[in-house]
Amino acid sequence: MEQGRSISTVGFYSQRLFSMAASTVVLSALLAEAMVLYGRLAKTIVLLQRERASKLLSVQAAVGALTHQMRQPLTGIVTKASAARRFLSQTQPDIDRVQRIHDDIIRGTSQTNEAIESIHALFKGADQPQSAIDLNELIVECFQSLQQELDEHGIVGRIDLDPSLPLIEGHRGAIA
Repeated sequence: MEQGRSISTVGFYSQRLFSMAASTVVLSALLAEAMVLYGRLAKTIVLLQRERASKLLSVQAAVGALTHQMRQPLTGIVTKASAARRFLSQTQPDIDRVQRIHDDIIRGTSQTNEAIESIHALFKGADQPQSAIDLNELIVECFQSLQQELDEHGIVGRIDLDPSLPLIEGHRGAIA
């Protein structure tokens, strides 16, 4: 009997030892899997933070471009409107000159609207409508938008256009 009792005691302790070893292996495997998951989570958080920072930089660049593209025409509009008021308040108003100023104001307003549309187009995606663009017209528009700043610094500019330039396909706001 004594021998039967010692075999059952050995079996009991063997079973307990096996259960403890199995539990240790399972817990180690679970701990390793949890560590891998935490590592992936940390990597994903870092990637999301980078993506957010990149998006913020894109928005800052767009706002900067919009501000730059709008400041020139708006300043010109205010300056030209003041000049038109002076020419109209003279005893003999210079109607022809006021008409030219009025045309410049309309052009400046159009440029401001195009600047807003071009920034808006940046956020629409790649499927923007393409159109034929005359580079000579684009050069003249760019020169006119810079004309006031050039005048302020005493710079005289001249444009030599090439009528043989081909039309190009693209989104006008993205190029200008």
